[in-house]
Amino acid sequence: MVSQETIAHHFAKNVDWQKFVNLAHSLGDQLNDAQWRFFKAIVFENSMESFSDGSVRYVGEEGCDLMVKIKNKEYRVEMKYMEGAWYTQGGKSKPRLRNQCKGIILMNSKGTNTHTTVPDTYADFLLVVGLRGAALIDKPTLKQYTTKHGDSIQADIPSDVVDFVFTPNDVKAPTLQKINLRQELNEAVRRTIAQIQ
Repeated sequence: MVSQETIAHHFAKNVDWQKFVNLAHSLGDQLNDAQWRFFKAIVFENSMESFSDGSVRYVGEEGCDLMVKIKNKEYRVEMKYMEGAWYTQGGKSKPRLRNQCKGIILMNSKGTNTHTTVPDTYADFLLVVGLRGAALIDKPTLKQYTTKHGDSIQADIPSDVVDFVFTPNDVKAPTLQKINLRQELNEAVRRTIAQIQ
């Protein structure tokens, strides 16, 4: 198995994180409502493919969002987005690295959970992305920091066991672009409905 450091380095070098930061800031809170949150994840996961050099592919499977190709071999990666994942918001002071990324829901089975930790079918690596940084952890290490909470599996990951993909020093202030994704999505839904006879 390839190392956590190798996959993190690949994400760092082969994904345009400035574009991701621009997208996240431009999108703002448009998809933060409960009914839109799932689609926000799909947008961010798809962006990994769009902003990569072609070596990252979006698959959107359960427990595996991305396939990453390194030297003709693919590795399975799950992606989770949380705005303040690794760094504080900053404000007037510089963003500060948190001691740990708390409360990441890895799996939510809606009442049918029988797992006490991440199952073997879960991706080989977890990529946790925030507005000011992203980091990667391999599954064996991740398992050490997971707990069962009702119908979900949660992770509280210390920042000293991950490999960072980007930090606040690696990106500039975001370039904001005017986008209205909710409106575009609603229009796409209406166009699809209108095709039905």
